Amino acid sequence: MMPYAFRKHEKDFENWKNTGMNDIKPETRSFIENLERKDRKCKLWKNQKEGILRTIYSYEILENNNLLLNIVTGGGKTVIIAGCIAWLKMAYNVDKFLIVVPNTIVRDRLKRDFVPEIDKKNFTTIRISRRNKERLDKIGKRGESFDEILDRLISKK
Repeated sequence: MMPYAFRKHEKDFENWKNTGMNDIKPETRSFIENLERKDRKCKLWKNQKEGILRTIYSYEILENNNLLLNIVTGGGKTVIIAGCIAWLKMAYNVDKFLIVVPNTIVRDRLKRDFVPEIDKKNFTTIRISRRNKERLDKIGKRGESFDEILDRLISKK
């Protein structure tokens, strides 16, 4: 069983959300404002928005970039992953991501969700080992905006 490591931050996190989400980068503020737009064609589920905000809080406020999200089955993991990727690209210009999955079924679903209409070279499947470190360093870029990723993924549900 995985311990709930965020529990000790719950009250501070709620306070941060309720008092204007201070002490974040301007790019992050813009990203969050986009998430909260009332005119969005596709709305995030409450738990999806919460997962993305917890990631932002952990990364920017707690300065913890070693994050592991534990999301229940049916909790909208693909959208949360897409949101976190879009935020890291927008706010920090991160363009390489490693997504670890437990089996080929999950891998194939994520591949289908993230790579339907782009060149397959942007999605690389490798076994993690020291021998494959060079291949890990060459995983490709994506290039879609947050809205494009989010709208495409939500519309599939």
